[in-house]
Amino acid sequence: MGLLLLLLLLSYLFQVATFGCLKKANVETSKALIPFVGMAELMRIIGKPKYWVVLSVLPVSNVFVFVTGALELAKSFGKKDFLNQALAMLFPFFYFPYLGFNKNDQYDSPGASMPKIKYSFTREWSDAILFAVLAATLIRWSTFELYTIPTPSMEGELMVGDFLFVSKLHYGARSPITPLQVPLTHQSIWFTADDQGKGGTDSYSDALQLPYYRFPGFTNIERNDVVVFNWPDEMSRPTDLKTNYIKRCIGLAGDTLSMKNGQVYANGEAIERYPLSQFYYKIISKSLITPKQLFQCGLNIEELHYRNDTSFVITANEATLANLKKKQGYRIKSITPQITPESVKDPSLYQNHHYSKVWNRDNFGPIAIPYAGMTIELTKENIAYYGEVIERYDLPSEEVNILGNNMDQISINGTSPATYTFNYNYYFMMGDNRHNSLDSRFWGFVPETHIVGKAALIFISVQKGYRDQLLSNVGMMQQANYAKQELRTDNLTNANIQQMLQKQNATFINYFDINQAINQPNGSALSRLRWNRFFNLID
Repeated sequence: MGLLLLLLLLSYLFQVATFGCLKKANVETSKALIPFVGMAELMRIIGKPKYWVVLSVLPVSNVFVFVTGALELAKSFGKKDFLNQALAMLFPFFYFPYLGFNKNDQYDSPGASMPKIKYSFTREWSDAILFAVLAATLIRWSTFELYTIPTPSMEGELMVGDFLFVSKLHYGARSPITPLQVPLTHQSIWFTADDQGKGGTDSYSDALQLPYYRFPGFTNIERNDVVVFNWPDEMSRPTDLKTNYIKRCIGLAGDTLSMKNGQVYANGEAIERYPLSQFYYKIISKSLITPKQLFQCGLNIEELHYRNDTSFVITANEATLANLKKKQGYRIKSITPQITPESVKDPSLYQNHHYSKVWNRDNFGPIAIPYAGMTIELTKENIAYYGEVIERYDLPSEEVNILGNNMDQISINGTSPATYTFNYNYYFMMGDNRHNSLDSRFWGFVPETHIVGKAALIFISVQKGYRDQLLSNVGMMQQANYAKQELRTDNLTNANIQQMLQKQNATFINYFDINQAINQPNGSALSRLRWNRFFNLID
């Protein structure tokens, strides 16, 4: 609903921006200012059908309506040259008020019906490509950008294979920091990187870096928003070209955050656990539950960890566990969440830079999240938490050094200040897949300078097939390859698997199930479309 209201507002603002142009086309003032009515009149004077009014408030189509409408309206006033067309498309909220109230420019006729000027083949295609690139770049920078979910860190809210629209409008578009970049690229030139986005030819030059600025948005980041941001820990690239991550915002600027036995607390109050959030569970069964049977229950086989034929660990949420109990409950003895005890220290946690703390993925804090204007007294303890934040994000262009054996001393431009005031707001991001997510617990806070936008809408979703999920499970494939080497065969059959199992005196994994998966077809993409996820708004 919020997204629809936002698009309605944008449509009306575009209508208001063209008020002067409508008046010059003899549209009555009462009609020009009435929502939808004025937009219908605008479509009429540029020669477009009335159903475009509806398209102007729908995601995706609204962008094309605005771009095309701007170009045709400029043509209706005789502005067909490249400069005026570019101004109309890139700066409509400034250009059309000027055009509407400038006495020298008058409405001619609908731009769509005006005779076209004949250009050479090369000129026509050059103009078309240039305008297409400009329009796509503008849309991608200022309104919506496409994003694909590559990893299971946000399951079950967002699944691997979901294609999203990320809204730049909610928090405000960030001005380009690295302007020397090939249009419509992120880090690499098209087709030069591998499937993981590595090894490509850089599509940018960092010779020119502009200061951070964010245009006004329609809302601020709120708790539990699903946010796309540049991964702060990737220091080898400019801010706006770091790898895009997507997580849920658990902690806001100014919050004091902690976690105990998997429950998150903000300012001392428990944050309601999102219903689809996932954890590791250990499942003990009376007999073997095969990967195929788990897949049919809606569980992700990529995150299956077999221990023996009656015990395994897998990530799941309440819904998938309920489905598992419904279909395989007669085999299950127990289901136990794998919560790390408070006494266990995880050295990979970012906050464990302060070595006296015993924190882990399920137990940490309390820790204060910095906000713009927050002043702290610099002590050995909080320098261990905030030193890298100051060095990397708050004062990236200053001479900042983190010193001491425990990283608990700081030097700023050659001095050791007693206090420090932060320049930006920071946020704590966490994946819904709590036990399989690389997030703020491991690399720290996300500064506002790194925020890309809000995940708004799933427009298509393609499920990974059983075969692909199984082949992506590193642990199971290692076991299958081990079995093949031991048996000196590429074809695992029931007979030689039994031979293998007797030799090992254990059934660590169902090799035959893997072999069947490798040799079976994966199914068509059409059959793997998750239709129930199409055009879902993201909570």
